[in-house]
Amino acid sequence: FQQLKRSLLKRPMEYYQKLSDSYRQNDKPSREAMAHYVDSLLELSNLQLDGGDWDSALGNLEEVLQDTDRFIKTSPIIDDTWLYRRALTMKTLARIHANRGDLEATSKFDKSFEEIASSISTTKDLEPKFEVLLIEHKIELTRKLVSQKDLPDAIKIAKEAMERSGKLCERFPEDNQYIKLKTEV
Repeated sequence: FQQLKRSLLKRPMEYYQKLSDSYRQNDKPSREAMAHYVDSLLELSNLQLDGGDWDSALGNLEEVLQDTDRFIKTSPIIDDTWLYRRALTMKTLARIHANRGDLEATSKFDKSFEEIASSISTTKDLEPKFEVLLIEHKIELTRKLVSQKDLPDAIKIAKEAMERSGKLCERFPEDNQYIKLKTEV
């Protein structure tokens, strides 16, 4: 099954690799070009993870993190979209390290993710998307803690996820995506 999956992912991975390579060659990319570059590397990393190439995904995500940090430090205006990209990178890095059993690195990225989450303002288009990301992260963390038999912490994090998903459902009662997410919690 894994071989079939890799075969199906090969062409999209090649596309995103070429796209990210073309942006990498630009010394002073525009804001838009930098966004496309980071997004293409994030997408490539997710495809690599789906295909089981965790090492390549890790390398690309570390590059995204460095480039995003550099862009945030040098750009006069940073909107929530850039913080969202950084948070998404942190979440994925935490997932990789958790899968490898490196709990110290997982904890570091989880903490960074939480710090970014608390710093993001309430932009209408982005905030619900980010909230879903945070809830999904808490669900993953709860599952990990349950598998490690750490039930008190698992219960605490599950309650936080339940509270967040409940608030999201109150704000958007007509959106089935949020109701489904609350049910998963």
